[in-house]
Amino acid sequence: MRTIKKLSLLVLLISITTTFSCTKEGKQGETGPAGTNGVDGNANVSSSTYTGNWVFTGGNEWDATINVPEITTDILNNSAINTYFSADGGLTWIALPTYIAPVSLVVVYEVGKVVIGAIGGSSAPSGTLFKVVIIEGNAIGKKPNIDYSNYYEVKGAFNLKD
Repeated sequence: MRTIKKLSLLVLLISITTTFSCTKEGKQGETGPAGTNGVDGNANVSSSTYTGNWVFTGGNEWDATINVPEITTDILNNSAINTYFSADGGLTWIALPTYIAPVSLVVVYEVGKVVIGAIGGSSAPSGTLFKVVIIEGNAIGKKPNIDYSNYYEVKGAFNLKD
């Protein structure tokens, strides 16, 4: 019986201590001023400029291979990769594939690299600058009305830095 009284007293003390040791929250403070909207980032978009060297592969074809380690199997399967060519040192960018008489410029994507083929000319194209833009799948859906063949529109839409 003594044990039950001691246990009851202990439970009563714990209950009283717990009840009176709790504090209530204070009054809600005033709402602060609204912050400014930041510029949308480009966490899922990357752009890099590369110099490619044309190599004669026979017939009337020249190839330029550039290493792009960001191109993984997942990128190939789930993202958009756009390649642009500049024949004037980066002043203007032309989306590939394209035809610049008498040469057709084509592009092939592989894990870790981009291969650009120039077909139809008697010599390599004069330009060696290429820009590769990788747009992960979730970023494409956020900008559905972009003309991806226009580098400057892509650059503006995704806030890319040259």
